Amino acid sequence: MENNMIEKITNYFVVNELIKDEDKEIYAYGLHQGLLILINIITTILIGFIFKAVWESILFIIVYTPLRAYGGGYHAKTEVKCYLFSIILILVVLLGIKTIPETDVIILALTEVGAIII
Repeated sequence: MENNMIEKITNYFVVNELIKDEDKEIYAYGLHQGLLILINIITTILIGFIFKAVWESILFIIVYTPLRAYGGGYHAKTEVKCYLFSIILILVVLLGIKTIPETDVIILALTEVGAIII
């Protein structure tokens, strides 16, 4: 269904001379990637809403997105596995925010662990 929608959009762009026919695949790829990003953002905010941590989930997106894009690291073999891994990561982070007590020692230890991982 998604590919059909993207194909219709790119065909519309070609027919209306917004893009060249030879650039159609590039735009289809860009639309696909944009849709994946939008789905991830919406999912993260919905999970934040469920945990009553919407602002925390938005902050997570802002901080994690550049780190994910430029930091390298684990790459799932399929988009579905990547999506599921992202959901699990979001759940762990928001559960941690909700359940780990905020003491100076714990915050410092978590910061050190995060710095080592990064």
